[in-house]
Amino acid sequence: MSSVLSPGDIIDNRYEILALLAEGGMGAVYRARRTLLGDDVAIKIVLPDLTNSAARERFLRESRVAASLRHPAVVAIFDFDMPPDGQPYLVMELLSGPSLRDEIATRGRLDPTDAQRIMPSLCAALHLAHGNGIVHRDVKPANIVAHDYPGAERVYKIVDFGVANLRQSTDTTRLTDAHQFVGTVTYAAPEQLTGRDVDARSDVYSLAVVLFEMITGRVPFLASGTADTVMAQLTGTAPRL
Repeated sequence: MSSVLSPGDIIDNRYEILALLAEGGMGAVYRARRTLLGDDVAIKIVLPDLTNSAARERFLRESRVAASLRHPAVVAIFDFDMPPDGQPYLVMELLSGPSLRDEIATRGRLDPTDAQRIMPSLCAALHLAHGNGIVHRDVKPANIVAHDYPGAERVYKIVDFGVANLRQSTDTTRLTDAHQFVGTVTYAAPEQLTGRDVDARSDVYSLAVVLFEMITGRVPFLASGTADTVMAQLTGTAPRL
């Protein structure tokens, strides 16, 4: 299975590709139709090379854990597979969007009442994930996507559980000769930036940065370059709202 798919391509005789939705460092997301059920889903083709057995086992383990998370603020994973002749893929609930990243970019910042409405379910979703032993490692506005249910209130869902963890053994970003980093610099906790072990508290830090940006329209630490931004996060004092 190629990582570059076109409308009309069929995956596993069950999913018909309809359109490309997004591309990123970890893969591409397509709108697809389940040929038997007739409904639309999202399929993420994961690009990292998982040819070694350890990486393949990690993908399967993380996918099972992510698929087990059942919460209104976590995107549902319906299926996953690792074909011997192609890239692994995840079949997910199709969200209507936009992402929180797009919403902040459009509005500049959100009203505090909006943040107060959105945040509790995100906190509960992370609490559920942490209780199941999974740390996201890349909580940021781009990984929080809205979905509008007919006749219901807009719901925001965290995406890419499990996929972010996969980057530990594949697509890491090196900051120094001694340390490697998985995540997005402006939302990462200090222990992530210095290559130390991360746990649930790292996600809590990242979600706090997201909240700060929702209310103010900017992240708390941002300098002219990556190295200066990292130094500000490690040594600076967080600005007041």
